[in-house]
Amino acid sequence: MKKTDPHSKIAWLLVYELSRPSEYVQSLELEGLHLYKDLLLKNAIEYQKKGDYPIRVWTVNEVREMEQLLQMKHIDTIMTDYPKEAISLRNAKS
Repeated sequence: MKKTDPHSKIAWLLVYELSRPSEYVQSLELEGLHLYKDLLLKNAIEYQKKGDYPIRVWTVNEVREMEQLLQMKHIDTIMTDYPKEAISLRNAKS
């Protein structure tokens, strides 16, 4: 991909737990990690940002889970089918 477009941004879409995620981001020259919500809700400490890459969580549709993820400091994006609810929760938190 990078050979075709050196400016492309590549992130890893993860469903399963990954040991030492920061090392993979660096060695594979990834732009970030896209994590299935349960990885963070169950193992938040493991995926806390240890480098300069975004952590994006998918697909978060339950309000309770959105609230939990909004409390975590190192989440850059929450992907949801209900953006109005997520934005409302985020704004209420601010």
